[in-house]
Amino acid sequence: MGQKGLVMAVFGSQYILSPYLFDHADIDFPMTLHSWLSNVGRTSMDIYRILETADSERKVLLSGVVRNVCMDTVRGNSVPFPNPPQRHVSSVLPPTVGLRRFPTIKVPESSAAASFLTTIRVRYDDMRIRIHYADIDHNWHTTQSSYMVFALECAARAAAAGYYSRIRGDIAFYRALSWTCVHLGESFAEDELQVSTWEDVNNALLLHFLVNRQQRRICYIEIEFGENTIASKL
Repeated sequence: MGQKGLVMAVFGSQYILSPYLFDHADIDFPMTLHSWLSNVGRTSMDIYRILETADSERKVLLSGVVRNVCMDTVRGNSVPFPNPPQRHVSSVLPPTVGLRRFPTIKVPESSAAASFLTTIRVRYDDMRIRIHYADIDHNWHTTQSSYMVFALECAARAAAAGYYSRIRGDIAFYRALSWTCVHLGESFAEDELQVSTWEDVNNALLLHFLVNRQQRRICYIEIEFGENTIASKL
C-alpha cells in the first residue's frame, strides 16, 4: 500500500469503559487485549477489541471498535483496497459483546445553540511529547487521540465556568462510561481550533463536542460520564 501512496487511517472509534477499570486497574495491572476483524468493506475495515483482566475471571475492562479507512494520500480521499483483504467475521466473539461494527454516527453541521465555545492552540509540545502514543500521523497531523485531549480540556473549562447542569467542579472526578470520536480532518502545530460543547437534550451527562479549524469541521466527539462518585484524597 505504501508504494501506491495508500495508508490506513483511523476514521472513528467508540469505546465502553467498565467500572472495574477505574476501581482496580493501574500501571502494573496485568491485562489481556483481544482483537477481531469484525467487518471488511471495499474501503474500510472494523477492528473490535476487548481489554480484560489476565486471570481466570477475565473481567472486561474496556471494549470498543475502531474503523480504519484506506486513504489515498495524494487525493486525500478513501479508495478501495488495492488487494481486497479476506472477508472474515470472527465467530468466536463472546456472547456479551454488543458492539461489533463501527456505528452510524450523525455528525451535526454546527454546534447546538448556546453551546460553550473555547479556543485551543495546537502546540509543538503536543507533537513531541505524544508522538510515541500515536497522537500524530506520519504527515504530522493531529489524530483522534489529540482531539480527545482537546475535548476534555474544553469540558474542564466549561465545568469550571459552571456551564453544565450536572457536572460541577473538576471533571476529573467524573468517570467516563463511553466515548465516540469521528475524525473528519487534520490540524497542525500552531493551529487555533474552536472547540464547542453542549449537553445532550435527553441526558445531561452525555456531552457533545465539535472541533472546527478555519470554520471547517474536523472532529466530532461524544463522551458519556457517570455521576461524581470519586472522592478527592487531598
